Order: sequence, then C-alpha cells, then structure tokens
Amino acid sequence: MHHRRGITVERFLHIVLVSAIVVLSLFLLNAVRDVLLPFVLALAIAYLMYPFMLRVQRVVRLRALAALITALIALLVIGGLVWLVADIITLEVKELRRLLGDRLTTDSLMGEAMALEHQVLGSVDADELKAMVSPERLQELGQKAVPGFLKGVSGVLGVLATLGTIGAVALYTFFILMDQERIIDGIRSLFPSRSRGLLKEVVQDLARDLNIYFRGQFLVSMGLAVVYATGFKLIGLPVGIGIGILAGLLNMVPYMAILSIVPATFSAALMSLDTGDAFTAIMAQVLIVYAVAIVMDNMVLTPRILGKATGLPPAMVLLALSVWGSLMGLLGMILALPFTTVLIAYLKRYVLEPAPQDGTTSDGPA
Repeated sequence: MHHRRGITVERFLHIVLVSAIVVLSLFLLNAVRDVLLPFVLALAIAYLMYPFMLRVQRVVRLRALAALITALIALLVIGGLVWLVADIITLEVKELRRLLGDRLTTDSLMGEAMALEHQVLGSVDADELKAMVSPERLQELGQKAVPGFLKGVSGVLGVLATLGTIGAVALYTFFILMDQERIIDGIRSLFPSRSRGLLKEVVQDLARDLNIYFRGQFLVSMGLAVVYATGFKLIGLPVGIGIGILAGLLNMVPYMAILSIVPATFSAALMSLDTGDAFTAIMAQVLIVYAVAIVMDNMVLTPRILGKATGLPPAMVLLALSVWGSLMGLLGMILALPFTTVLIAYLKRYVLEPAPQDGTTSDGPA
C-alpha cells in the first residue's frame, strides 16, 4: 500500500527555518559583497592552484614557502595574460587613433582654429576682456576648477584602490593556500557534530559544481574569444581583436557577450567612414560573425565542454542571473548558475522531498 506523507508541522517549520537562513545569508552577502570580491577571487585562485602547491611542497618541504611560490606564480601568469591582452588592445587602439586622425585632417583643424580665433577677437572688446580677468571672475573660475582637481585626485585614489585590491588578493591567496586544511577544519567545528556530514556533502558538491562550471565556462569563453576575434579580423573591423577578446570575457556571464555589439557598432561606423562602404553592409558582416559565434557556442563549445552541468532551462538561467546580480552585483552574476544549481538540488533533497521515516518508503513498507 502506497504511503504518502503530508506537510507536518515539523516539516513546515523546517522549510521556514531553511528559507530564513537562505534569505539572511543573501542579505549578509549583499552587505559585504565589495569586501568579499577579493576574497572570492583569491579563493578561486587558491582552489585552482592547490594541486600545484602540493607538488611544490614535496620539493621545497616548507608549506609557507610552497604557498608563497604558488601565489607568486599565479600572479605572474595572470599578470602575463593581462599584459598580453593589453598589448593587443593597445595596437588596436593605435589603429583606431589612425582612423580618427585621417578623418580629422590638419587642414580642417587649422581652418576651424582660424575661424574660432577670428570669432573670439572680433567679438571681445577691451572692457569685456578686463571683466574676464577681474578678481571676482578669477575667484569664480578657481571655484569651478576645484571639482576638476578633486576629480583628478579621485582618479589617482581609484588607481591606488585597484593596486590595494590586487595586493589583498595576493595576501588572501597566500594565507588560504598555507592554511587551507586548518580553515576547513575550523569552519567544520562551528557546526554541531550531527550536521557535519551534511556540511561536508554540501561543500563537496559545491566545490565539484564550481570546478566543473568555471573551468568549462572559461574554456568556452576563450573559444568564443578566438571565434569573435578571428571573424572580426577577417572582415577588417577596426579594433576587431580587442572587441573579440571583450566578447569572450563577457561570456563568463551567460548571454552577456552580446553587450560587445555596442563597441562593434561604433567600430563598424568608423570602418564605413574610412573605406566608404555602406554602414549597413559592414554591420551585416558584424552580425554574421555574432550569429556564427552563437551557433558555435550552442552547438559545439557548450555541449562538448560544459554539457548539461547546470541542468537549468534558459528561463531559469536568466532569472538566476537577475536575482543574484541584484543581490551581489557582478560577483553574483558570475556565481549565479553554480549556486542556483546546488541550492535547487538541496532544496529538493532535504526540504521538498525529505527521506521517509524508518520502516517506510514512498513505494510502501519494506
């Protein structure tokens, strides 16, 4: 005889408690998301480099030295990739400046400058000139210059903040690598002994899903960057390689690569001005590149590399991106799919479909 349990008071309270914990955790993550970003980046680097660090430790023996070497190598590799991409983009920007320079010839600029000079000298008399350099006017100009100066100072502080973030990521990576087992044991000790088995299972599942997703998504994104950059280069699009790399990086967040169509459209307009070809014809070629990349993504790259790692339908993917993005910004959008996959799996397993009581199963008594 089939036995089906209804929602008991205990099960209802369990659902409410789990939901409250999830909501509270999301609010806490939202409150500290800016502080968490360097730590999450360091956690990802440490996770990926941990097997390498163990090999280094077998050679140098000292854990701290192995962690330091691994962190430095990781930063050098990342810095080298950033330098390579920046060098490519610099060459593309030089080409862009050449195109803009060709459109703004020296003769046209000199003509505009002479016209402006004639207009200024012909419209300003001596009295107006004295008024322009009066103490009151100079004070007013000084007051207007202060915001510009502060903006410059703000830019310098922004650069220093970026360097500070890089330094924080390096330190976090070093300490996580050095004390990874101790950190895990410390977190585990915070939970009751009866919950540690579940905690270990959750952490292992989350680590597995994050590993599969991020490594797969990175390979997919790099593959798409090659497709976009090659396509844009073949059609002669200015800054095509840079836009292709940008599209690949944006693809780390699903469906975001399409945002690169904005600079691609601007570049197509410049190409039209430079070559004299119709803008619509150039834009049609750009759209063909995007169509080919989308087909390659959906038919080849994602199925072969990621497969059905998340198991989420497109509508759920968009919803997850929206919810996590509103809660945690860019970090939330990057973590949205693996977090949502694990959350749904555990809600199904432990809340919506809990294990039956001893001696009974969903199909009947043993």
